[in-house]
Amino acid sequence: MNTEGTRKPSSGSCLPQFVLIRGSAASCCILLSLLVFWLAWHLQYEFSDRHTRNPESAYRYSPLLMTWYAEQLNSAGKLTKAERVYQRAIELNPLYPPAWLGLAGLRDDTGDKEHANQLLDFIATKTKDVQRWAWNKNLLAYRFGRTDILAIELPYIINTVPGKTRDDAIRMAFSIWPTLAELREHLPDQMPALFNYAVRSGRLEQALIVWPTIAT
Repeated sequence: MNTEGTRKPSSGSCLPQFVLIRGSAASCCILLSLLVFWLAWHLQYEFSDRHTRNPESAYRYSPLLMTWYAEQLNSAGKLTKAERVYQRAIELNPLYPPAWLGLAGLRDDTGDKEHANQLLDFIATKTKDVQRWAWNKNLLAYRFGRTDILAIELPYIINTVPGKTRDDAIRMAFSIWPTLAELREHLPDQMPALFNYAVRSGRLEQALIVWPTIAT
């Protein structure tokens, strides 16, 4: 009986295909490793003291690193140069919140409070209900005395952001609105969270402020 037509392919005929698949997988792994290495090398400047002769050139493709460099310049009192670097970061990514927040803070430092508040309004609108930048935005709003923004952002943080940031937001709320009437007006749905935090942290005075609402 002739079984030539049903003969299975030998293992040798599968070898080239296996080698090709293995080679492709190895190439993908190498490329991924190179990408991870490049990112790690590129981002190390944000958290290190390593200096470069021309930071603006070295960081020219990264809004994150340009913003970090602008913050260093701002801290050193080099406000004009810091503003230029913030602007460069914004050119790289027009919707990069840290650059806008940094620029707003810088404008406030130079006395241009009107423009500083305009920048804060812009980024507050663009990042509404975005957890990643909520606390940084609130710190700047608190510094500017913008309770209108805080009345929107603090409830969001208390409702959605866990841990230390939430506790910080509650402490900020107590400091801005110290009376029961103010807390009821601005944080009506967050009163149980405020009471629980006050009890948990041993803040008896603040717990007593909120208690009438909890009791009813």
